[in-house]
Amino acid sequence: MRLAITALLILLFLPAAAQLFADTRSGLVQKVTGGEIDWENQSVLATAEALMPSEAEEPNRTKAHLKAKGSARTKAIANLLVAIDALPVNYAICCQDLMKNDDLLRQAIEGLVHNAEIVSDRRIQQAGESMVEVTASIPLYGAFGPGRSMLRSLVQQEKQGRASAQVKVETPKPFITADAPSNQKGPFSSLIIDARGFRLQKALNPRIRKPDGAEVWGSLQLDMPVLPSGVVIYMSSIEDAQQHPYSGKNPLIIRAVGRAGGAIFCDAVITTTDADLILKENKTSQFLDDFRVFFIVDAVSE
Repeated sequence: MRLAITALLILLFLPAAAQLFADTRSGLVQKVTGGEIDWENQSVLATAEALMPSEAEEPNRTKAHLKAKGSARTKAIANLLVAIDALPVNYAICCQDLMKNDDLLRQAIEGLVHNAEIVSDRRIQQAGESMVEVTASIPLYGAFGPGRSMLRSLVQQEKQGRASAQVKVETPKPFITADAPSNQKGPFSSLIIDARGFRLQKALNPRIRKPDGAEVWGSLQLDMPVLPSGVVIYMSSIEDAQQHPYSGKNPLIIRAVGRAGGAIFCDAVITTTDADLILKENKTSQFLDDFRVFFIVDAVSE
């Protein structure tokens, strides 16, 4: 009886858990081969299915569900590795490119991915067969995230000229009209770059640039600090960024005037005047040095 009640509770809870998981996902979810990258929540996700054993093979349906769940998790982890391969690291290179020249990075990522967490688990029907669908997730940063390992490899390969390319700048008219607040006064607690309307693509290490392509900020050093939230934090609205713990009470809000990049356009372009203001204010507040930087970007569907 207890086993039957437990099985019933699992079946009742899983649809609610899956819906909760769906409701908490951001509008900055990018589909890649093998899975998805949730840039706002800073995680990589992958889904896989596995066939449940028949009643003849496993009369205990709870055990049958668990066996299929384990098999689906293994497949989801394999998909996570494929998705991480496709992660854009900067304007010129993706994770797969990094790993071609860094065997230790591949080994580190494979080890980290096996700590993936199951965030959704549900029973589905396909062609009359009962299956279990599992979605697994790994954070981009933190103790079990690949982000820091990838960024360290990026720094090493950039020094060898393997992870850079000629930068192209685009300053089209944005499809969203917006202005930064006037008369902002420091000291500032963080930096918010409003790049909505330019279809800025996401990457692990984007840069801030001037209209001539010169870098204002973004290059990393080998002795970079631990980055619990990445080089920049992606948000889809200024209001959400202002509520983030890293934002502080008085963020400096700058409106982008374009985008820059190579293989992808992930770098925000700002005016030379704003670039000078940012560097001046950083001397007082060190928001760049502490990576308290937000990029406000378009939702994937826009």
